[in-house]
Amino acid sequence: MTQGHMMSLPRPVNTLFVSEQLVYRSVQMSDLDTFYRIISEPGCMELGHPLIPRPPTQNSMDEFVESYQKKALIFVFICLQESEDGKVTAGKPIGSLNMSPPSLQAREDHRSTSFSIWLLEEYRGKGYGEEATKWAVDWAFNYAGVHRIELWSFSFNEAAIRLWEKIGFTLEGRKRENVWFQRRWFDTVLYSILEQEWERI
Repeated sequence: MTQGHMMSLPRPVNTLFVSEQLVYRSVQMSDLDTFYRIISEPGCMELGHPLIPRPPTQNSMDEFVESYQKKALIFVFICLQESEDGKVTAGKPIGSLNMSPPSLQAREDHRSTSFSIWLLEEYRGKGYGEEATKWAVDWAFNYAGVHRIELWSFSFNEAAIRLWEKIGFTLEGRKRENVWFQRRWFDTVLYSILEQEWERI
C-alpha cells in the first residue's frame, strides 16, 4: 500500500477498552470472589432472569464464569478509571458485562448477539449503566462484526427500558404475562437495534 492510500484510524487503538469514566477488563478465574460479590447482590439476577429468586451459590458462579470465558463474544468487568503514571488503568470493579449469541442454537453467520450488564447497587442510577451499554453496542458493531443486538427484560424493569429507548433500541415484541413476580404478572419485552440504525444515531 502506498503512502497516498494509507488511512488513519478514526480513534486511537489504546482507547478500545476505555469509555468516559470506565475501563473494561477481562474476568479471570482469579476474580471469582469479586464476580460472586457482584452477582449475589439482590436485584442483579431478579431484574432480568426468569429464575426463582434464590441466593446464587459460589459453585454455580464458578461454572458460569468458566462457561462464559469459553463462549462469550466478550466477558468483562466494568471498572472505575484510575490513573497510573499518566495512563488510564482499571480500578475497582463495579459490575460485569457479558455478550453472547441470543441462544445456544444461534448460528454465527446470523451476526446477532445479546448482552447483560450487572452493577453493584451503590453504582446504579449514576450513569454507569448507560455508559457501559453504549460502549458495548459500539464494540459489537465496530469490532465484532455484529449486525443485530437484542436485549430483553421484564416490564417492571422500567429503568432498563427507558435507557434502551434513549440509546435507540426499538421495541420488537413482548410475551404477555409470562413472568410471575411478587404476586403479579408481568410481560417479557424484547428490544433490538440494527447496524444501520446505530449508524444513523
